[in-house]
Amino acid sequence: MNSLQGLLYGLSVAATPVNLLAAFVGAFAGTAIGVLPGLGPVAGVALILPLTFSLDPTAGLIMMAGIFYGSMYGGSTTAILLNIPGESASVVTAIDGYQLARKGRAGATLTIVAVGSFVGGTLAVVGVTTMIVSAGMVGTLVKRFGERATLFLGLFLGGLGFALFGASPTGWLFVAAIPVNALWGLAAPPLQTLMTRRVSVTEQGELQGAVASLRGIAMIVGPGVFAAVFAYFIVPGRFIPGAPWFLSALLLLAALLLAWVVAPKAVTRDEKEPSSPVTTVA
Repeated sequence: MNSLQGLLYGLSVAATPVNLLAAFVGAFAGTAIGVLPGLGPVAGVALILPLTFSLDPTAGLIMMAGIFYGSMYGGSTTAILLNIPGESASVVTAIDGYQLARKGRAGATLTIVAVGSFVGGTLAVVGVTTMIVSAGMVGTLVKRFGERATLFLGLFLGGLGFALFGASPTGWLFVAAIPVNALWGLAAPPLQTLMTRRVSVTEQGELQGAVASLRGIAMIVGPGVFAAVFAYFIVPGRFIPGAPWFLSALLLLAALLLAWVVAPKAVTRDEKEPSSPVTTVA
């Protein structure tokens, strides 16, 4: 059983009625626990832990995961209505949420929090799907088409997925575009391989450090740019709610064009450092 088959088998087990019921019960109980001030996700899992002993191990783990997720969401209810965060992650929610509740917009605020929780879970599905793609498809495509072609394909499909996200008028179409965007995961492994092969052995540490630094900078700057673009295009007169996704698609298209120009001209390590001739002793 390869990695892709193992992940698909795990999803099929999680989607059984018993395990889905365990997830629902865990999320419901976790939400109720999160509403209680002072009882966060960790305490909620600890309280419900004895109940999972009578369950199948898989159902028990799924129930505990549902409790954790529900507690993270439930803590925002008291933070908005009573200015009492149910757990530490809801402290920031209390700052603006309670003020909106005092102005009579408690229902709208709770709706925003619920939708935000759903969007976060959906994006988590994007991450899981990307992981499945990276685990099961990259090796086959690289063997069949080569590293450069796989890199180009991943960047193109990622840009297409982001464009579909931005153009989706409904949530269901957004979810339907997740598999397309998940194919962006095809680009990372061949890109890493191409970069690694094009530097000497002594420069590998510098390369990996530079890659890690760039990823850290992107994780810091990216959310701010996303939020700024969304805020700019959400006002009347220039209402384009999908603008951040379109920007992401353009950036991936630019990366594709850059890779198309740079990758074929790169020099491999073997060409850069030819092996020294082997001398034989008569």
